[in-house]
Amino acid sequence: MISKISRAGVLVPEFSAFFEKPEEHGIDYAYERIGRKSLVKNRETNQNTLSKYLSDFANKDSSNPSYVKQLRALLSSTARSMGTIHRLKILHGHPHFNNFIPVKSRVGVIDFYLAREVNVNWSNPQSIVYEFRPDYAYLTSNFERIGQRCKPERLKVFDSLRTYFFRKLVERYPTSDENKRKVLRTLLDWSKP
Repeated sequence: MISKISRAGVLVPEFSAFFEKPEEHGIDYAYERIGRKSLVKNRETNQNTLSKYLSDFANKDSSNPSYVKQLRALLSSTARSMGTIHRLKILHGHPHFNNFIPVKSRVGVIDFYLAREVNVNWSNPQSIVYEFRPDYAYLTSNFERIGQRCKPERLKVFDSLRTYFFRKLVERYPTSDENKRKVLRTLLDWSKP
């Protein structure tokens, strides 16, 4: 599944090992790089994530226009990656903002252990929302949580970034413009701070 995602142009990590964890009924993994960026799991990945960029924006005292521009580019890359994954009829399963790693002008996606294929009917907006609801729940709650911590003077810009993200996400979907508007409306309603 990760190979399929990578072939579609989404930046994913190069894995070096998988470990079974029977006591937790799961697996863990080790990876060395994402794109050309070397990573050390749980050290560097927690310090350089989309979550950190958004939290910094929400909590800093001044609003730097170049920082907002950079954040917009990172959100665009993240949304395009998630939209591409969904277009492949794959549910990521755990897309919280710590699973998106900025690598230059792109964002890599990690943590596919809950990923699975879904049977979405692209001609039906209710089917789209239903099949990708777990991913939407993570994405909308991320925006909601960070928006609640956002300084009041930043809420308008934060709201425009949230709208931009979800618009870019649904733009990748192979469905009608009307269906895209319906899905977008649902996501924006769910993610209000």
